[in-house]
Amino acid sequence: MIVTMKKVFLVTMAEHREDTLKKLKKLGVLHVTTEKKTSDSLQTLEEQRGRVERCLAFLPADSGKEAAVERLGLEEVFQLVQEVNDLTEEVRRQEDELDHLKKEAEHMAVWGDFSPADLRYLREKGIDLRLFSLPPEKVTLLQDYPAFPLSRTKTRHYLAAILPEEALSDNLQDLGLPQYNYLELLDQVENKRKDIESLRDKLKGYGKYLPALHHALEELNDRREFETVRENFSKDEKLEYLSGFLPEDSIDILKKGAEKYGWALLITEPEEGDPVPTLVRNNRFVRMIEPIFKLLGTTPGYHEYDISLWFLLFFSFFFAVIIGDAGYGAIFLILSVFIRIKMRKPSDMVRLLMTLSVTTIAWGAITGTWFGSETLSQVFPLNLLIIDAISSFNPTSGETIRLICFIVGTAHIVLAHFQNFLKKLPALKAFGDLSWLVMVLGLYYVVLNLVLDATKYPIPSYALIMIGSGLLGVFLFDKQEKGTSFFKGVLRGLTDFLPTFLSGISAFSDIISYIRLYAVGLATVAIAGSFNSMAAGLGSGVVAFIAGALIAVFGHSLNLAMGALSVIVHGVRLNMLEYAGHRGIEWTGIKYEPFRENEKLKEKEI
Repeated sequence: MIVTMKKVFLVTMAEHREDTLKKLKKLGVLHVTTEKKTSDSLQTLEEQRGRVERCLAFLPADSGKEAAVERLGLEEVFQLVQEVNDLTEEVRRQEDELDHLKKEAEHMAVWGDFSPADLRYLREKGIDLRLFSLPPEKVTLLQDYPAFPLSRTKTRHYLAAILPEEALSDNLQDLGLPQYNYLELLDQVENKRKDIESLRDKLKGYGKYLPALHHALEELNDRREFETVRENFSKDEKLEYLSGFLPEDSIDILKKGAEKYGWALLITEPEEGDPVPTLVRNNRFVRMIEPIFKLLGTTPGYHEYDISLWFLLFFSFFFAVIIGDAGYGAIFLILSVFIRIKMRKPSDMVRLLMTLSVTTIAWGAITGTWFGSETLSQVFPLNLLIIDAISSFNPTSGETIRLICFIVGTAHIVLAHFQNFLKKLPALKAFGDLSWLVMVLGLYYVVLNLVLDATKYPIPSYALIMIGSGLLGVFLFDKQEKGTSFFKGVLRGLTDFLPTFLSGISAFSDIISYIRLYAVGLATVAIAGSFNSMAAGLGSGVVAFIAGALIAVFGHSLNLAMGALSVIVHGVRLNMLEYAGHRGIEWTGIKYEPFRENEKLKEKEI
């Protein structure tokens, strides 16, 4: 659920500002409202952070055999950053020189191995031996002079010729004498590579400072946050104040701090338009879905909805159908149990993985899918768990599974509008969502008729009535707003006729989009079966057995990876777009981030 927030104004004496910030930081409950402000100290901190971040990007992760350096003073860190920067710049300069040498060597390769010094000696003796690169049709320009073909390609001829300078023209230009010959250039390329490798080894040695650099970055981030909040104090002669938000159940913590440190507080309800942060707090079961939201970087708006419970329930089903294989689910379960045993405290991600593993095993068991093997599915007692109507190896089960996907999809979307309806009551606008609900239910029958079987699933007359009446209800109620007349709301609804009509078509396509569960799940089973057939088709014998085992392991590992990717692409999408879209969630919330001490730094109390 989204925790109720309160708006806070905190007033303190101007001379106590620094001390107030330090103590407020220790309380760690107030999300301070900050504006983008600049100061010399903030600019300096940003520059320092940027230098450290660039240094971290340059350094390789491997610190070699040397013990890691956990901490350094900031001055030592900045000196280290400068050394790494200089070394990195030198590597870049050397790499540019290497590229230049490679191009020169490539250019000289067509001329073969000769000494430029010999050509210069001949010129000193009066023999003007020159180098030319000519297209085939211009080679005749040298027919009156001693010429020596060296090499050629389809488009160029490379020659050496003896001719005086006055014989040169725009069509016959001397390339000049190179500084080095081909072999010398190859030697220089190799030496330059060795120099670069030596510099990279030296740079690699700085890897031991990675922990110290990360710690320094945390410290700079902490200082920047402190300085940002300090700059957001509003001044009024001897008093200064700042504003922010905190959870309703944390008011007592701030009040006790205010009494102890002599602050004045004004605690009010957030006003419309305030940038209220969102804090989502759920029970232990629902909380396991939070790692997915963190991975996606999404936060609902404060006035929106927390869909964690419904996301978890439907995502578990989507995961099971997309992976679709009880054997794969068993692998996930074993992996999650192993991680759980190794961890002192089970994380939400591990508990989520265990839950998803169980649902996958359950779905795979009733569809008879164990590593894509029909033979394995018939082994006792696994064969007793199969529901024949949705069995992966029943040729007629596809229609039933598609029907299940459409039923789940319709229920998912209908749930969104029903929840909106309850949330908006008793406002007239609530009946706009009720109208959408009715229309989606009518569209369900159209989907079955067009996608599954028109003969088996004819569109009933009441479905058309539901679609028509639902669309009419949307025009009448969806644009109704508090404080305006009913007829103005109807007029706004009719004005938006085209967008509303297109949204109706979108709702139809949203139901159809749930067929992706069937399609991806079918592909998972098919790929697993194909690799099984490849492994089994190698024949008998030890070599064939080993080769078959390797093919099976590789194939199923690849299938698992593709399935996991499909879950992100399709399973998450159906929740984040189809369901959340109909629920009206835009994911534009501000995450609740209280001004508090950084635990990683373990700062000493001042």
